[in-house]
Amino acid sequence: MSSVSLDYENHEALARGPVALYFGGASAEEFQELLNKRAIHFDCTMTHALHVEFRIRVKILSTPNRFGKTYFDLLLGVFSEADNVLSPKATISSYMHNGSKYPLLIFENSLLCSPDGTKSFLIRDNAIDRLGKEFEADFQFEYVGFKRLPIKKSSRVRKLNSR
Repeated sequence: MSSVSLDYENHEALARGPVALYFGGASAEEFQELLNKRAIHFDCTMTHALHVEFRIRVKILSTPNRFGKTYFDLLLGVFSEADNVLSPKATISSYMHNGSKYPLLIFENSLLCSPDGTKSFLIRDNAIDRLGKEFEADFQFEYVGFKRLPIKKSSRVRKLNSR
């Protein structure tokens, strides 16, 4: 792994927090047409078709290739100028904006790690932003932006504290 100086090196709480990438609707007319055809074929709303397509793509992109790397591992490694790193686990969710529901990609934390887990470093803001823009270019989901989210207490901690 290449050495990269980090702006947030001493911000442990920030590093442990999740990162949310916000997406909108289709950013290309061709993709919009595809979603429309899927909505008609499956007798569902365009919103539902958008979310299903997003879920399918993220699931595929989160699956390691024959070298054990995911789309996110590769891109975040390149954008962070780091070799042979693993990205945080990616999950999908949604958010509401002006009464409409849109896809949300959430990384469980802000750290890239070496495969053996001995080294880790914070993913810089510019790498996260470049990932969102690349995702839009590759898959035509409009990239809106990202936020670093506060750490939530785990449900196990809440259960123990509620007794």
